[in-house]
Amino acid sequence: MNTSTPLTGLLIEYFETGTEGVMWALMQDGKSGYEGLVLLEAGDHIEVFEIEGPKVYDGIVVPDTSIGAMQRPGSTLRQPVALGRWAHWIQSGFDADVWAGYFCSGKYRGVIHKTTEST
Repeated sequence: MNTSTPLTGLLIEYFETGTEGVMWALMQDGKSGYEGLVLLEAGDHIEVFEIEGPKVYDGIVVPDTSIGAMQRPGSTLRQPVALGRWAHWIQSGFDADVWAGYFCSGKYRGVIHKTTEST
């Protein structure tokens, strides 16, 4: 059986040496560091809210690596670019900068529903 665990917090861009681009994430309320970090993955259900306002998006994560793709300097690899940042993927159907704005501005909160298998 599938169960959904809602996780709430501030939407953030996550990167560190070796990630080769930002990953979209949520920092859970009341937690910090790796303990609170939740990376957004294909199939997750995400709700995006303005911090002091309405819901602006509600849907299932469908990563697209072709949106905003540019060739990396000195390489044959193509990777999405959003708000001047290399990214792993952009949500299908979105403008790259609009999607990245949810995570890079500090102005949006989210609820992520992770689906896990339970026995």
